[in-house]
Amino acid sequence: MKPMIHFPKNNLRGKADPKVMTALITALLLSACVNSDNGSDPEYDKYKNTPVNESTAKASLQAQSASMAAWDGMMENPVSVSDVPGTGSGAEWMMVQKAAGPAKVSAGDDLVIDSSTAAQGYATFSITRAGLLSTTYDTAVVKWDAQARDGISGNENVMSWSHTVAWVNGTRERAAFTDADGDGLVNVVSGGQNRVRIDYRKEWNGGSPVEMAVVVAAAGPDGSFDGEADNRLYQAEWERRIGGKLAASAQFTDEDGDGLVLDNADTSVIRLTAWESMPTLRPLVKGVRAVVRVRKLGYGKGEEPVGFEYTDTLRDGRNRHVYLRNSAGGDVILANDTLRLFAETRQKDGNDSLRSLDVKLAFGAGADLKSQDDDVFYSLRVEAHNRLGFQRDMTFEVVSATPVPRGQAPQSGTFRFDATYANRKSVSVVGTFTPTAFQGTYTGPKGDTASFYVAR
Repeated sequence: MKPMIHFPKNNLRGKADPKVMTALITALLLSACVNSDNGSDPEYDKYKNTPVNESTAKASLQAQSASMAAWDGMMENPVSVSDVPGTGSGAEWMMVQKAAGPAKVSAGDDLVIDSSTAAQGYATFSITRAGLLSTTYDTAVVKWDAQARDGISGNENVMSWSHTVAWVNGTRERAAFTDADGDGLVNVVSGGQNRVRIDYRKEWNGGSPVEMAVVVAAAGPDGSFDGEADNRLYQAEWERRIGGKLAASAQFTDEDGDGLVLDNADTSVIRLTAWESMPTLRPLVKGVRAVVRVRKLGYGKGEEPVGFEYTDTLRDGRNRHVYLRNSAGGDVILANDTLRLFAETRQKDGNDSLRSLDVKLAFGAGADLKSQDDDVFYSLRVEAHNRLGFQRDMTFEVVSATPVPRGQAPQSGTFRFDATYANRKSVSVVGTFTPTAFQGTYTGPKGDTASFYVAR
């Protein structure tokens, strides 16, 4: 069966071409510049005699462009399906069988019918299917009526059923289907709401970690779970526990107020809120939280990003925050609008060498939010402030004179680089670039200035 909901891999748009940074580093042969009077610097005496020269300035510029390049990859795809807890390719709970009825009996299956409860109006059908690597158990509680006794397999009125897979390595998966619309049945009933609750549980060998999920889905007006074009999703929640403690969670919720998380027959806006502690595939990260909003345009029509916010805490204690803002300062992604992506890193405590690292990318999302092909780049700014070390305050900025189509390098515009050091010396370079050259002015550590021109 197909997943109940597909989540887009790329939620953010826009990318600054690293060729511009390489060209700037090649072009700017710096010395160093102006003074910053900060007598409170605890390491001033340590660095007061350190020279600020061409080599120092070039190293600072390269460090800034490297920081920008690292964030550039995150801007392109800051969080993918596999990064959002519970929604990756191994998220079986998102792909649980939607057909609200047990499997039909096949040759070789072990079928047991317990009709001892027929007087109470139901019987229990148990099917065991042995495989090479796993054994499957289907257990259905069937309403004991004429359809249960007619000998026709598959037309029973099922009150509840469960599907369990036991793997030879000790892992177990179980999905239990129960009624969620009040008619007492999980199979499709003509004219009914046909809403089913699915409780999913997965235990790895030994029982830890454990995944649990709850999904409430409906077959839609056509009365068929297999006809996905009008299926509906009312609830989708997932969590992972390790040693009994909550380690990760993901929740899909209604964002447009129609009471449905997803309606395949109509446009739906969905919010995904995910959290994870100590992710195993990200050894430097202590915890992560993401809130992603997506507009599903209907079954088979694709989706559009609506909003994004991501935070994490590194195991060394630093905090990172990535978020989007539109031209009005709101958090909704709009077509044909100028959007700004902010990526912020903050110090873990007063002993951290870093105070802050901020990246701001300005870009246009284009008319088609489903595609990145019409995205354009406007500007990028990287600003870092360090508490310790020789390099203290640095800013690097590139502003294109015209919108830059995706995959191309800016051809003309302005750039600026500033660096302040622990010895209170500074260096700055301000200039412009065209398709043929870089030119501008640098200011050295004694306030001396010089003009430069470098052909591209």
